[in-house]
Amino acid sequence: MELITRASSLRDVLNHNPLLELVLDRFDLVYRNNDQTVEIACMDKCLNIDFFVEILRVFDHPEQFSVDTFSAFEVGVIMEYLEKTHEYYINKRTAEIEHSIELLIERYSDDYPRLVVLKPFFQVYKKELIEHITTEEEELFPYIREQIQAYSGAEVARNETGFSISKFLHRHEEDHLDTDLGEIRNLIIDGHPELMKVLAFRVLFTQLYAFESDLHIHERIEEEVLIPKLLRPGWGA
Repeated sequence: MELITRASSLRDVLNHNPLLELVLDRFDLVYRNNDQTVEIACMDKCLNIDFFVEILRVFDHPEQFSVDTFSAFEVGVIMEYLEKTHEYYINKRTAEIEHSIELLIERYSDDYPRLVVLKPFFQVYKKELIEHITTEEEELFPYIREQIQAYSGAEVARNETGFSISKFLHRHEEDHLDTDLGEIRNLIIDGHPELMKVLAFRVLFTQLYAFESDLHIHERIEEEVLIPKLLRPGWGA
């Protein structure tokens, strides 16, 4: 399959690139042995088909990320993706990584003592990730909903909290959640490079690398697509 389209089956999407499971999971799509097309699956979940296809494509080829392509979608569509991704990160992705870390420590920490630092390092990382997400969920997204309602004529945009997009962006750019994951990986590899021969560690390494790439795409959508759209006059009209 050279190009993912709305006519691609979920089975073909996963066979083409198993890492696309990361995208399918956050939308709660049943994809194993499923010949349902992307278009039908999105219709069943009330998802924007074109946006979903573009997300699959950029996960398949991150280097082809296009700000112009994603900027063409409405703010509400972008926010829905970010919200589903937040839920996926907290409820599933981080839990899977924690489980892999615990298994690795249980089986191999006697031979590779530096492994024991993985758990506290990741716990600190998860705490920072949750704080980052909470700020967006409690400050940014309510502001966006308020503005969308105002532009739809439902009510006047009050912004009683004094929320500022520019101030939010400044704080947001100070977080480096994707690079922090790289540091966690390197911490172990530098101390025990021979661990790459251990299957359980390679599984964890792949999980951390995939999550790092996922976060990088997530942050680009927020900082290069969503925030610039919010800074434009009349974006919700």
